[in-house]
Amino acid sequence: MRILIIGAGRVGSHVADLAVKLNCDVTIIDKDKVKVKKIGSLLDIDSILGDGTSSEILSNLPEKAIDIMLVATRDDITNITAIAVANTVLDIKKRVIRLKNRQFYQNEKLMKMLHIDRIIDIDLHVAKLIIDLMIIAPSANVIACFNRKGVIASIRVKNNNPYAMKKLKEINSVDFTIPLLYHLGNYEIANSESQIIPGDTAFIASSADKIDSILNDMLEDTGKIKTVSIVGGGRRGSYIAKYCVDNDISVKIIDRNPEVCDELSSQFPSAIVMLGSGSDIQLMKTEDLFLSDLFITTTDDDEMNILLSVLAKRIGVRKCITVAATEEYAYIASQLGLGSVVDPKFSSSTAILNLIMDKKAASISLLKGSKIGIIEKTVKSESPVINQLIEDIKFPSTSRIALILRRNDIIVPTGKEILIDGDQIIIFAPFNDMTKAAKLI
Repeated sequence: MRILIIGAGRVGSHVADLAVKLNCDVTIIDKDKVKVKKIGSLLDIDSILGDGTSSEILSNLPEKAIDIMLVATRDDITNITAIAVANTVLDIKKRVIRLKNRQFYQNEKLMKMLHIDRIIDIDLHVAKLIIDLMIIAPSANVIACFNRKGVIASIRVKNNNPYAMKKLKEINSVDFTIPLLYHLGNYEIANSESQIIPGDTAFIASSADKIDSILNDMLEDTGKIKTVSIVGGGRRGSYIAKYCVDNDISVKIIDRNPEVCDELSSQFPSAIVMLGSGSDIQLMKTEDLFLSDLFITTTDDDEMNILLSVLAKRIGVRKCITVAATEEYAYIASQLGLGSVVDPKFSSSTAILNLIMDKKAASISLLKGSKIGIIEKTVKSESPVINQLIEDIKFPSTSRIALILRRNDIIVPTGKEILIDGDQIIIFAPFNDMTKAAKLI
């Protein structure tokens, strides 16, 4: 599969890395010499220095047939222009565009004219991930599936965890399973002999209505959120504030942009909106932002997000959700035990994975550096596994079914279940086995 990416920033580079792991032929174009040189040295791809909106550059590509084109610069007009120009000189099957302005992506006529297949709004996706965490389990990293009926929660195992040092075959629970472990820098699809060791990260699959009680056994505090502080009142903060106001959660927001503060105050009269910088610790203390049940940092400054979350935890905030886009800072945040860490790049990963596999993917790569993906798929009447026991399905040895949604009931599989028409399933699989695992269903 041939993929063309315009923009070698965080999103474009992340998608290029993912596509290479999935054995795709990748070409990336960017005007920034440093970015092009860096990604060209890291990945086996064609990296081109130039303007992705230039018909000359696009028409001179050695391959005119493109399976997927992603335009992922930070500028909406540039992205729209690149797609429009590419449509005139290239043969493109699928188009993915990154947009921030809702006036563009809600313009159905424009999107249809450009033949857009997927729209990536990273700020909206980040806000939705944070809201999922607020709803399900703020003390853990979570991915919701089956329209929030199911959940995959990842937690770091502590010495006082009741399941520490146990093998999975010793945990006889119908409420949850642990399909994946992160141990000594490696992700491992778990089996009955896998042992839960303090310091590991355990990925827990369960139903959304049971995850709180499960995590209560493993974490110190998973109480209900009543008060929230948000650092960064831009688009991400605004989406989250709306959820809080609509659900009677008391919310405080701080932003250094007067226009943003005026807009938030007008839009959410019940919210407390403050003009100031998140780095103004005295203001944060004076206004009691560190006394909320949940402290959320949503800015584009990873370093400030992490430092503020560290300070909030030390002062006594119960829970933190930290946005961190760079791999180094996300790793630091996880090692510091800051709670949930949100990666803005996952929305682009899911969109591209859906198109590459032509399957419905719930998510991919739960943590940075992972080569493990998640496939969400519905069993059809013509499926080769219909009416088979799960333990009899010839899955790759490194793949595993983690959850089943049957009608409205979540089933934690033991291997003895028979798959029937209409079952929705979650499969954990390494990237190189994802297509094979998906085709079996």
